[in-house]
Amino acid sequence: MVVFPQADGRLYVSRSLDRSGHLETNHSSLTLDDFAQPIQFFDEVTVYQVSPLRLRELARGGRSAGDVLQYLRQIAQAPIPIQVQHTIIAEMKSASLASPEPTVKVTPAAELAIDLRQEKALRAYQYNAVQAFLNGPAHGVIVLPCGAGKTVVGTAILASLRMPTLILAPNEAACEQWKQHLLAWTTLSECDLDVHADNPDKPVAIATYGRLVARDRKGQLRRLERYRQRGFALVIYDEVHTLPARWFRLTSELAAARKLGLSATLVREDGRVGDVLSLVGPVVFQTQARDLTDSGHLAPVRCVEVRVPLIGRDRQDYERGSAADKHRIAAQNPSKLDAATEICALHRAERTLVMGYYTSPLHELANRLRVPVIDGRTLHSERLRLYNEFRAGGLPVLIVSRVANAAIDLPSATIAVQLSGLYGSRQEEAQRLGRILRPNGKQAIFYSLVSDQTVEVRRAFHRQSYLVEQGYTYEIVAVDALYQGG
Repeated sequence: MVVFPQADGRLYVSRSLDRSGHLETNHSSLTLDDFAQPIQFFDEVTVYQVSPLRLRELARGGRSAGDVLQYLRQIAQAPIPIQVQHTIIAEMKSASLASPEPTVKVTPAAELAIDLRQEKALRAYQYNAVQAFLNGPAHGVIVLPCGAGKTVVGTAILASLRMPTLILAPNEAACEQWKQHLLAWTTLSECDLDVHADNPDKPVAIATYGRLVARDRKGQLRRLERYRQRGFALVIYDEVHTLPARWFRLTSELAAARKLGLSATLVREDGRVGDVLSLVGPVVFQTQARDLTDSGHLAPVRCVEVRVPLIGRDRQDYERGSAADKHRIAAQNPSKLDAATEICALHRAERTLVMGYYTSPLHELANRLRVPVIDGRTLHSERLRLYNEFRAGGLPVLIVSRVANAAIDLPSATIAVQLSGLYGSRQEEAQRLGRILRPNGKQAIFYSLVSDQTVEVRRAFHRQSYLVEQGYTYEIVAVDALYQGG
């Protein structure tokens, strides 16, 4: 085991780690994961970042800066930079001086009558995630890859704590999935559930962030205030990386004895991941997609970037356009529709998801392929119908806009085609990739169509770097390879 500390707080650790991500040491009372968070994964090296939030949690738990520095000196193969020492001392000192956070007591009368169904069983990593939260700080975040069962973990935690619970999700489809998981995995019935935040007297409420912070005609946050007064012992923030948004963050003010954040992609392009941890709590459990792929819990994925030429009038308009125009023209390159059509033909025997940022090319492709498209204008009931039909095999191809980026369970998809994205967003890339990670005995393929010699190439490299850091293989091919069966 080799650890090299850097002045910026990064710790380069050799791959002499066990598969759970913990270092092989004799210091069982303290681990690297107690004060640092893994941020990059390569074949032989894992890169950790010293986490101020985890340092403060250690201090609140009775640990000292001396304990951490002594442990680091024993495992490091180089001197600990003075900047890192200052960070550790300052963060742990500030935590020890801070006033203890107020707690919310839950009376025995508030206990929820709920159990997991006997026929349901957690996977080993799901059980470890549940235990990490139950035995950890009152508030915390669990990071699991898309397809790893974050909803199952949240459901198991709810059943273990037996507390009145508020579940916040990013969209209506995710709320429906929570409802179906609770009914399938636990002894709760529909009469126990308040879906869409209409009846605060029910023991378990499920709502979107947007619905809870919606203002009435007088500009008042009446629904949020009603639920604040109602009080819940447990609040679950699904897709918690969205919480720093201006209005969504108001939900973090809800008082609760326990708060759980769930995310597959704890990254934000605005650099406000720290806000997530400050608003909810530290990361208490995290596992990587490649570890779950190796164990057979996630599908192996081949990531292919297809370079598509931008030609003719579109190239001329691109060269003359502004920065915003360049992004739009490259994203809506008509040649991408030809490439997407060819990919769907190559994989006609498999279920394919086509995703994009701009809706007009999506509708044009839908007309070509004679398949439905889901965007922001699609009614909620129609979205659910199309999702269910795709899951059941009635639709070979489904085209979706950004509304399906997060918290949508489509386990039957094995092929994904990305027509365009949001300015190189790593979070969006990981969410879209997650749509095809459910294992079904086949290798999944994630195609990303990129207009060659445009701004898309640089933004694609940004996304590519993130996927490689997470352990995925990534290849770049010319569009001609598709027409040769590549």
